[in-house]
Amino acid sequence: MLAIIAAFAVSTPIRADSWSPPSTQIFVSADQKSRVTITPRDLDSSLEYFRDNVKDKAKPGLPKNAQNRQASAVVEVISDAGEWKFGWKVDLINEISPVSAILSDDGRHLVTFDNWHVVGYGPSTIVQYNREEGFIRQFDLGYFLPPYYLEALPTSVSSRSWKHGEGTIEDNILHFDIIVPAKGSRPGKKKPETVGFQIDLNSGHVSKEDTRAWIDALFSALEVQKSQLEYEAQRITQLIQPLTAKAQMSERDWHGYLREAYWRLIDANGSSATKHLRPLDHKEYQKSVQWINDEFAEMAQNANEEDWLLSDVSIASSNQENLVKMLSDIANRAKSNDFRWGRVLIVVEERHWPQLEKAFAHTGIILHFVDPKVPVAPSLDRLKRVFNPDPQKYDGFLDGL
Repeated sequence: MLAIIAAFAVSTPIRADSWSPPSTQIFVSADQKSRVTITPRDLDSSLEYFRDNVKDKAKPGLPKNAQNRQASAVVEVISDAGEWKFGWKVDLINEISPVSAILSDDGRHLVTFDNWHVVGYGPSTIVQYNREEGFIRQFDLGYFLPPYYLEALPTSVSSRSWKHGEGTIEDNILHFDIIVPAKGSRPGKKKPETVGFQIDLNSGHVSKEDTRAWIDALFSALEVQKSQLEYEAQRITQLIQPLTAKAQMSERDWHGYLREAYWRLIDANGSSATKHLRPLDHKEYQKSVQWINDEFAEMAQNANEEDWLLSDVSIASSNQENLVKMLSDIANRAKSNDFRWGRVLIVVEERHWPQLEKAFAHTGIILHFVDPKVPVAPSLDRLKRVFNPDPQKYDGFLDGL
């Protein structure tokens, strides 16, 4: 029997959409007699990686003087004298590095899971290597899970939660637990319901361990997708209608309003942080103040960069006067061009716009305003993204709306 025992400096998600930089990882077999050291491909920085990805560059984020141009794994076995001895080495097919790995007791089989910054997606989600041949085979989750099951799994912006734990290997069979989709489940749940799955590392044959449990899991996934489709139908109905702010808006309502307003007015393909300034008598009012201040502080930190990514944030509050006062104070404390890499959508009535424009004039920020009393019309670009599988091949069918 073998299992993952230990790892250090592991490059795993810190939050749903935030990752630590890739770093060296060590995984030890269950009997402590074999270990694998995984070295990631060199990366200039996460930011350079994303920039190069947008530009479709080969080897995104690779430094000019890179020593490790490809991720690699070195397997060692322990000698009778208790010393680690080289066993074998293999270049890994991951773009940067896998997230985790499992090694057999004899050091012959190595299986890696997922990719740095992307969990649960892509052809190298599961990759098998062995001592004799190096790379053996790789699996996308779609190879053994139906589309509706994958769509029902809990997701974040970058990843999909698909398995729980690292699994074991017994008699050349890899065993691991796949998460059962459930209504309301979120990524990172400590004890999700799971079903067993196995891969024969000699033949590559995949099989489900408990037929009855898998049938139940598939039905659970269908129930989740049914709920998803009902929600999607409501969402699409709303997309073709003007966006309006209700007389009474909860914090959740405001976040939804801000996201949709941003997509309709600024960038249908973009992403914006959403911040709601809570009422003055809210017990966590100061937290909401700090969150907004933090967004502007981050913009100011990057003010001297010659080439940077725009920081998008959308802000609203039911107390418009207090929001205008707070934002004006932030602007008055700012230096010239402090917010030159910032783009902000502010939801306040039109009568407040001149005051904020004047306050932020010296900061270099890009301001957009939405009057909550004025409906926001549907966006053709937004609808293209929703209705068209490939927006680059738009056929004009929405022009009549």
